[in-house]
Amino acid sequence: MKGLLYADIYSTILPLLNPHTQSNLTSFNKKFHYLFKSYQKRNQDFVKESSYFGLLIPSLFFINTKNEVTWALWYAAKGGQLKLCYILIDLGANHFNWALRFAAEGGHLKLCTILIRSGANHFDWALADAARGGHLNLCSFFIRQHGAVSFNDALVKASYGGYIDICKYMISCGATHINWALNFTNDEETKKFLRNAL
Repeated sequence: MKGLLYADIYSTILPLLNPHTQSNLTSFNKKFHYLFKSYQKRNQDFVKESSYFGLLIPSLFFINTKNEVTWALWYAAKGGQLKLCYILIDLGANHFNWALRFAAEGGHLKLCTILIRSGANHFDWALADAARGGHLNLCSFFIRQHGAVSFNDALVKASYGGYIDICKYMISCGATHINWALNFTNDEETKKFLRNAL
């Protein structure tokens, strides 16, 4: 692929995108310039970004080390790229707890389940990252089905993003670091809710 122009790479990659990414081309177009710059530099960001978008051929072609296989898994998990995650696990990707965190932040329940079956078990980390991503369903999943108890961390992460529904849920579960959460949010509605919860 060396020497390909921006348009050549774009036209090569476009048909490889999964249907979800194809339906969100505006978002993809915004990030493609960064992806191209990463390709030119041959840096690890290219593996990470192409994995996030689920680009099988570029992701796999540029992986040179065991670490890059694992990094690719993390970013594929964050992007919800199920097929690529299976391939990367088959290639020896590990550190499933980190991949679980990325999948939780991205809001991908099915991938979280697969990573748990593969050995991920740091559910408190995953709970905090699901809260940071604003995914109430995943927060409930980690608490109810996997016994996560990092309610205070999740409260703070949710407050930072202005996710009042998750803040309410964490407080109902037993989170007590409301003042700490107040320090981390700039959202006025979230501040109002947290002050009333004191």
